[in-house]
Formats: sequence, structure tokens, C-alpha cells
Amino acid sequence: MLRTSRLAPVDILSSAVPAVADLDVIIPAYNEELRIGEALEALCRQFSAQPGRIRILVVDNNSVDSTVEAVDRVRRHGVRIDIVNCRTPGKGAAVRAGVAHATAPYIAYVDADTSVPPKVLATGLALLEHGWDGVVGSRRALGGRYAVAQPLVRRVGSRVFNLLARTIVGPLSDTQCGMKMFRREVAGDLFAESRIDGFAFDVEILARARAANLSLMELPITWTDSTGSSFAPVKHGIASFREIARVHSMTRGLSRVA
Repeated sequence: MLRTSRLAPVDILSSAVPAVADLDVIIPAYNEELRIGEALEALCRQFSAQPGRIRILVVDNNSVDSTVEAVDRVRRHGVRIDIVNCRTPGKGAAVRAGVAHATAPYIAYVDADTSVPPKVLATGLALLEHGWDGVVGSRRALGGRYAVAQPLVRRVGSRVFNLLARTIVGPLSDTQCGMKMFRREVAGDLFAESRIDGFAFDVEILARARAANLSLMELPITWTDSTGSSFAPVKHGIASFREIARVHSMTRGLSRVA
């Protein structure tokens, strides 16, 4: 796959002497001072026995609150935490910036909350190490579930969005779950070619992965909705539907696999 110059410039604030971990965990963060501390603490506890296995890359996406200070307060558990500054707005742009900085052989990106149990990352890492190109968290795959049902407007919007997304990504059951993992060289190519900066960026990444005939494993998860999400169902929902139309236009010329 041909690399482009799409990757955004970043500034790095490092918390430790550079060392290559097995897994770089990217967390896009925009005004997450109230939630990110708990998420980081949970990740550190999960990998406390082998803290050198992971590095956490918090991508500060132009936050105007105390997100960075909240991250600094967690830098005491042995797990390396770096802050990547991304000036281009949008979750897709933030994850792209994190991927550009990744050095581990495997990468993951998760939301800045505790909706996805940290133990899922350990399972996903084992799958990648056994040869899968990517692991896609799913609330709809067999064994996946919502711990607490989402509000009706979120459920309806999510169902419609997912049906439209499947016309682009094929049989994947859940494109918008906040956990995905890839081999780093695969992620580098996918994100270097990507164009969507907003919430629908996952659909483009998975469409490109499907066109490249990558091996993707859907990993069922138990999802717990976290309060304080920056996703506004009306504002961001309308924008996401526009983005998915753009993804369809951009990716329809790519080769398809079953």
C-alpha cells in the first residue's frame, strides 16, 4: 500500500526514557479531565504485572480543560504514558496522530473512558501475536453485549448507522465499538491513506482493511456506557451520516473481498 503525507504533525511529551513496548494503546482525548484518569488507572492495573508490555499514548485533541494535568497525575504506576498533541480536530485525526507516533509492533485505540474492559486488550494482543492482522471489538458479535441498554435515540441511531456501514465494510457486526487493534505496519498504511477526521473514521479504516484482504477477528465485549461522552447524538450523528456517504464515495473504487 502506498503511503501518503496525510499524517498530522504532533508534539510529544514523554513520561519516561524511550523504550519499545509490545503494544501502544492510543487514547484520543478532547476535554476528558473527568474521565481519563479512571481509564488510565484501569489500564495500569490490568498490566501491573508486566508494565513494560504496553505504552499509553494519550492524544490531546486541543483540549481546553485540565486533561493533560489529569494524565500527569496517573504517571506513577510503571506503565509509560506519553502525551501526543494533535491540533487537527476530530477523533479520526487524533487516532491518526497516535498511529504516526506508534513504535510498538502492535497498536490499539480505545476511548477515554472505561466502556471497554481493559482485559480485552490483553486478549486482543494475544490474537495479534497469533497472526491476525486486526482485532475489532464488537458489542453485537456472539457473546458481546451492553451491560446497560443505551438510550433509545442512541440505539436507533446506532442501528441505522451500522446498517449503512455494513454496505461498505461487509459482514462486520459493529464498526463503532471504541476498541480496535492492528499490527503496526498494517495500521500505518491504513491511516496514512485515510481522509476522515470525524467519528465515522472507523468505517473508512475497516473498508480499507477489507479491500486489502486483511484478516480481521471480531472480539465480543461487554460494553458499559460511560457518562460524559463528547458525542452529541444530533450534532455528531448528522455529521457522521454525512461522513459515511463520503466514505462510500472514497472507497467504492477499492477492490472488494468476500
